[in-house]
Amino acid sequence: MAGDAAVLLWPLEPADWAEAILSVLTDPHVAAALRQKGFERAAGFSWTRTALATRDVYREALLA
Repeated sequence: MAGDAAVLLWPLEPADWAEAILSVLTDPHVAAALRQKGFERAAGFSWTRTALATRDVYREALLA
């Protein structure tokens, strides 16, 4: 769901987390790229689409 707008890491690898956090905090190019990708990703969401998807889930649950 995050697409390439996030750094995805295995939760049990603290060294990987430390490296990723350090990279975002110390490399302005990495931070800027993630920020831009985040805005682009967020543009794909809307309250209308969320409401319709929620309605569809409830409808499917009621008809099951």
